[in-house]
Amino acid sequence: MTGSTRLVRAHVLLLSADDKETTAMTLFKFEMRKTRLQFRRIEEDLRALEDLAKSSQVQTDLLDAQARLFADIHFLFVCLKIMDSLFYKMEKYFPEDSRLKELRNRYSSVLHDYGDFRDDLEHIEDRPGEGVTGLGSTFGTFFNFGDRQIDIGSEQKATVEKFYAEVASVYEGILKKSRGESGQQLLRLSGHVKIP
Repeated sequence: MTGSTRLVRAHVLLLSADDKETTAMTLFKFEMRKTRLQFRRIEEDLRALEDLAKSSQVQTDLLDAQARLFADIHFLFVCLKIMDSLFYKMEKYFPEDSRLKELRNRYSSVLHDYGDFRDDLEHIEDRPGEGVTGLGSTFGTFFNFGDRQIDIGSEQKATVEKFYAEVASVYEGILKKSRGESGQQLLRLSGHVKIP
């Protein structure tokens, strides 16, 4: 390799294809790490936009900052949609466990709303005939699209953190119980991976 070019590889321990149950948890943890980064980036983007609006920056700088904010919001929704999809798989692996169903019931509105917003943003090119006139807007810690609004601030981040912690605790307990000693080994491996 020359100059500043370097290979960056995401190293996530994925066990064999025969162990989809543990792989789902590993990927769920990795998505949460990305989700945390997105919440942090959105906070930084909002502060940067506010600072730019107060200064006499050129219009291009404001447009770039706005594009960065909306890209980070969109990717937050993508990460949360992936977490929801992984959680759905985790539920399917252990359909008899009522604790997972209870978590789904408790957090379904949050997960569903993020998925809807992600779908709308990813298919915005199909929306002009449906009366969509903008790419969305922010007001404080809320993102607005059409006539709907969703929190992208610290309160919602706390809800997502709580969801993650509860799912991780319940699911790792299910894995441990279902695997016996091999479950212990898998939990040791997941600790070794250092995904939160």
